[in-house]
Amino acid sequence: MKINPTDKVQDLIVRFRKYEPTVRKKRDNGYEWMKEADACVEILNRDPDARIKSLIIHCEDEVEFTLYFDGHTHFCADEDDYERMCKLALDILNNEYCSELVFGGEEKKWLCFSFKRREDVEHTIWERIGNMSEEEIDSMDLYKYVKDVFKKLKTYGGEVQYVFWNATYNRTIKIDKKIDV
Repeated sequence: MKINPTDKVQDLIVRFRKYEPTVRKKRDNGYEWMKEADACVEILNRDPDARIKSLIIHCEDEVEFTLYFDGHTHFCADEDDYERMCKLALDILNNEYCSELVFGGEEKKWLCFSFKRREDVEHTIWERIGNMSEEEIDSMDLYKYVKDVFKKLKTYGGEVQYVFWNATYNRTIKIDKKIDV
């Protein structure tokens, strides 16, 4: 069932009350980019070592929800996606999910982003890329874009960063560039 995201602001405040959320509007510093009717629910990270200082849920009037935590993802304005977004936000706050950011080359150019489950961070394919042949990468059941990212990392090196709400879980995987002999 279709919903208006801005109608869910009060529900978000109640759901996440344990984390002391704040409602932000266009008039607030740093939120001038929003439309007048939009609202953001911001939860500040009290961990002094945290790389990401807040989790933000943007409730775009009559359009969609967007969840920001280092990267971001969009959710449709319907009850099912709203519930999925709330679960993901809670999982991030409970360190069950994190942001996975992939950077390539020495200049660490951003290549891709996704949210990952904590248990998937322990057994990740990124660590094996340097030892994989192009044929192995091509044979994997992955989107072409992901295969292209793998090949760029294998060629130019880079790193994969896993960023959690609680910084003690953060992890970075360095990927050495291929050296032609």
